[in-house]
Amino acid sequence: MGRYLNEREVGVAQDEIGFPNIGDCMGVVLLTPTEMFGFHAMPGDSARVTAMARFIGTKLGTAIRLYGSCIRKKRYGGDDQQWREEMLVIAAGLNYHGPASGFDMPAYPNRKNGTVDTTYVEYRRSPGATTCTIYYKRMSKMDTLPGDNFTTEPVERITSRKGAFVVELPAVQVTQSAEVIKTFWNNGEMHEVPESQVETITIP
Repeated sequence: MGRYLNEREVGVAQDEIGFPNIGDCMGVVLLTPTEMFGFHAMPGDSARVTAMARFIGTKLGTAIRLYGSCIRKKRYGGDDQQWREEMLVIAAGLNYHGPASGFDMPAYPNRKNGTVDTTYVEYRRSPGATTCTIYYKRMSKMDTLPGDNFTTEPVERITSRKGAFVVELPAVQVTQSAEVIKTFWNNGEMHEVPESQVETITIP
């Protein structure tokens, strides 16, 4: 079963992690041979990655790839170099060295009623387990189900307590699932990101 992480939540799954309502946030995933660890990072949240590292624990040493996807136009004003620099900072907080990949998601126009539309991004473990395939969809075309937290491997949230970042259970309901609102045109599918549109850098 996947995990679907809202702002500043962290979670672990075997094959699928999704991030609803990406505006100027970033969906961060650390992939290991057996698990995926995710963090829904808001702007300025790089310092909270050390708490994500504590959440991951000893599995940090088995990481094989780091991911970070966002709408760069909203997060950095379209500056690709800022994405690379932030990935270096995130990797340092996780003590990670190796390939780091990400997709620059489209910024959708506002809805007809004037409200801001956001983006849903999802990472699925690819066959062979060494990479993820990235999918995305306009958030207004997604249906998410809120509910009680998971009994096994619950979603947690990184918060600030007395000047320190801690990982604790969220005080609100979590997102239990995320599905495309099926129409005649989309057949219930997300957009799959081709490998040619995924940027990869090497973290020394």
